[in-house]
Amino acid sequence: MEPSYQRTDTWSFGLGRPLMGLPVRVRWDAFVIPIALYLQALGSFSGPLSSAPHLKFAAGALLYSVLLYLFVYLHEIGHAYAARRLRVPVREIVLTPLGGTAVVGSRMPSPGAELVVTASGPASSATLALAALAAALALGASREIRVFGLGLSVVSILANAFLINAALALFNLIPSFDMDGARMLRAALSYRMHPGRATYSVALLGQFLCVPMAAFGFYLGGTGGALLVFIAVMNFFACERERYAAQEGDIYGDDRDWTASLRDLGIEDSAADRPRKQGLLARFIARRREARRRRREEAEAALRARVDDVLKKVKESGLNSLTRKERNLLMKASEEFRRKSSGRIRKVT
Repeated sequence: MEPSYQRTDTWSFGLGRPLMGLPVRVRWDAFVIPIALYLQALGSFSGPLSSAPHLKFAAGALLYSVLLYLFVYLHEIGHAYAARRLRVPVREIVLTPLGGTAVVGSRMPSPGAELVVTASGPASSATLALAALAAALALGASREIRVFGLGLSVVSILANAFLINAALALFNLIPSFDMDGARMLRAALSYRMHPGRATYSVALLGQFLCVPMAAFGFYLGGTGGALLVFIAVMNFFACERERYAAQEGDIYGDDRDWTASLRDLGIEDSAADRPRKQGLLARFIARRREARRRRREEAEAALRARVDDVLKKVKESGLNSLTRKERNLLMKASEEFRRKSSGRIRKVT
C-alpha cells in the first residue's frame, strides 16, 4: 500500500476500471517481464538460435506475463477491498515489474487497520492458490486447448496459477519494505512500542535480510537470479527510506498520541532537527577534502617557519648574507601572500 503523499507513476498507461471502479495503470517498464521470460526460454533452447521457435517462445512469455499481472492485480484488489471496508480511500492500482501498488489516499488510521489491509493481499493470493490447486486436482487429466498456437492443458494452466499465487503469498510475507510482511510486522509491533520505533526496527531487519536475498540471487544466476538481486537492492533503499520516515513519528493518522519522543531510538522527534547521515560517496569526498586542507595548513605552517628563520638571519646579518635558495624562498612567500590577498579582495568586492 502506498500513501497519497508519495507521487504516483506518471510514465504509465490506463487499463480502465475493471473492478470496484478503481483505475488500473500499467507502468511502462512492466514489459520487462515478458522480455525476460522470452530471453529465459531462448537461453534454455539447446539448438542453434536460427532454428529456435521464436514465435512460440514470445507467445508463451506473453501468456504467462498476462497471467502473472492478472494475479498481481487480484492481490492488490484484496488490499483495496479491505481498505474501503475500513473507510480508507483508494485512488488507483499501479502494476509494475516488481508487483503492484494499491495507492491509498491517506495514512492508515491505526496499526489494526494497517494489519488488516496489508494481510488481505497475501490472503487473497493464498485463496486463489488453493482454488487453483483444488480445481487442478478435481479435473485431473484434461485435453489440450490452443492458446496463441500453444498446446496447453487446463491442468497445466491451473498448476501455473497455483505456483504464481503461492509465490505471491509467500514472497510478500518477507519482512522487508516494500513487502506486505514488513508492514504487517510494523503494525503488530506498534501495539507494544512506538510506531516510529517499530518502523525503524523493521527497516533495519529488512536491510539485513536484503543481503542473503541478493547473495542467493547471485548464486542462482540467470534471469531469475538477476531479478532477485534487483528486488533486494530496491528493498534495501525502501527500508532506508522508511528508516528516515520513522524519525517523523507520524506513521498513523488516528487520534492517539503518536508524537511521543523517540529518545529510545537515540533520535530527535523531527528529522529536520537531526542532520541526515551522509552517504558513502559523500563521506569519501569529505575525507579527501579534509585531508587536502590539513596538508595545505601543514605546508603553510612549514613555509612560515622557514620564512621566520630567514627574516631572523636578515635582521642579524643583513640582506647580503642570504643565499640564493633563501632569496627564492622569500620571493615564493611574497607571491603566496599576494595571491591570498588578491583572493580575499575579490571575495569582498
